[in-house]
Amino acid sequence: MSSKRVLTIVAVAVFALAATAQAAYLDTEDATVACSNSDLLQTSLAYQPTNDGVETHDTYDFVGWGPTGGLPILNDGEAALPAEYVGAKAAGIANDGHSWITYTLDTSVNTAGYDLSSIDVFHGWRDSGRDMCDYDVSFSTVAAPTTFADLYSDAQYNPASDYGRTGVIVEPTDLATGVKAVRIDIYAQYGLKGYSEIDVVGEATPAAGPVIPEPSTLAIWALGLLGLLGCARRKRK
Repeated sequence: MSSKRVLTIVAVAVFALAATAQAAYLDTEDATVACSNSDLLQTSLAYQPTNDGVETHDTYDFVGWGPTGGLPILNDGEAALPAEYVGAKAAGIANDGHSWITYTLDTSVNTAGYDLSSIDVFHGWRDSGRDMCDYDVSFSTVAAPTTFADLYSDAQYNPASDYGRTGVIVEPTDLATGVKAVRIDIYAQYGLKGYSEIDVVGEATPAAGPVIPEPSTLAIWALGLLGLLGCARRKRK
């Protein structure tokens, strides 16, 4: 085998490994309600979405089965136990089996947007009939706030205990940087599905600052300057 062919194979393998590393992945946990009460949907949300047909599918999505419940509980810092999915702590996904919700983040202070590290969805039901999650995650950026790029598709998990957490881990975080909004597309099971919390975890994207040359670049500049000074000195002699 020629050395040129070997180098080609190595290059393809390197690019394949890089592509594999540059991908979000799922992290699941059974029987847990351990959610965050300080994620971006609680600390950096521009405004609370409503069932207005714009930020959600239509006015029949994300309904509650109690005196309260519904859309607002999805970012209140509390996840539900199975028995609570018929009451005030759950949001039902109904209608035609496909619902979505868009969360717009506040960029009035953090003008560069946010770097996402994970999106955790807590789901369940009072029995095993509708406890499986099935959702997609996409996001838009400050640079293109109305254009959404896919982050993860078909996030599915069926918890053995009728409730659990399904997380999309963003690694490395530069897969989703400068984020302005996050959209969750949810697909129902038997016409309905129970969700009780969505955590979007991340931090502010650092604002662009002055470009600071690397030490090696500074060394090259110094050598170049010394060379110019040397030439000038020889000319004077």
